[in-house]
Amino acid sequence: MRKKLLFILGICMWITVGAGRLCLSAAPTTVVARGAVGPGVRYVQKTLNLVGVPAGPEDGVFGPSTEKAVRVFQARKKIAVDGVVGPSTRAALENEVKAVEKKRAEQRKLEEKRVLLEELKKKTLDARKSAFDSTANQSGAGTIYLTLDDGPDPDTTPRILDILRRSAVPATFFVIGKRAEQHPEILRRMIAEGHSVQNHSYAHDRRPPPLAAQVEDDMARAAKALESITGVAPRCYRPPYGDTSTAVFEAARNQGHIVTLWSNIWGAGIEAVKAAAFDGSIIMLKEEPETVESLPEIIESLRVLGYRFGIIAPAGVGIPTD
Repeated sequence: MRKKLLFILGICMWITVGAGRLCLSAAPTTVVARGAVGPGVRYVQKTLNLVGVPAGPEDGVFGPSTEKAVRVFQARKKIAVDGVVGPSTRAALENEVKAVEKKRAEQRKLEEKRVLLEELKKKTLDARKSAFDSTANQSGAGTIYLTLDDGPDPDTTPRILDILRRSAVPATFFVIGKRAEQHPEILRRMIAEGHSVQNHSYAHDRRPPPLAAQVEDDMARAAKALESITGVAPRCYRPPYGDTSTAVFEAARNQGHIVTLWSNIWGAGIEAVKAAAFDGSIIMLKEEPETVESLPEIIESLRVLGYRFGIIAPAGVGIPTD
């Protein structure tokens, strides 16, 4: 064995580089200086190249280019600049490897979440399309799904129910759990008159919680409240303010809910509703006085266009009912 061999084998450290992995073995545990050769030197070279300090070929020979790179790294880390890999430099190199590994792991996690979100969005859209395709009205323009949000309201919701009953139109109510608990009799009327009751969160916070677990807890609490009142477990979830973050889709998947949004521009009037009308479109209205005023005309306008009305059933399938 050559006298200049100033290293011993260390543990194998794995880090992600690009699309593959490099095994950085033989991290030096003794002083490595110019003239040394072997795996310990190669470890130093690989690590320096990895952290952006060009060390030249990773050939396991501690030559001038490796010494220069060590000096640059030491200056960057404010270590005594001597071109020798001693305990302090070795520790700094190992910390750099850990930092890179952590960053790569975070990047992988973000990419996995992005892919998951895209997959969940696609599955949700595919489920909607499949349901709507299977219920297409061959004799008319198609089926429209009226949905009403943010109730129940003790003043407005009964008036909306009166209009729907007179017009023989079913609807889907995305209700807020804590309001449902305050007015359970309104939910029972919805079910008795053939409407669908679905999940619009328990608290309807202005800012959805950032973690999927928090969203899921709120979603589950609302679902439990609705089922206890109506006897039917909701299977559709409309996130407050249309939030479509990864947390929402993860929570919905875990709870067996389908994230259900809408087709029209809310608050833009009857013409916007008519513009958003197509077979399978979901029209979102709020349980508020303005809806009480406009709902009869909305229903009549859509019927003139040849549409019939359906509900979004507990299983997340659109069902024409008139």
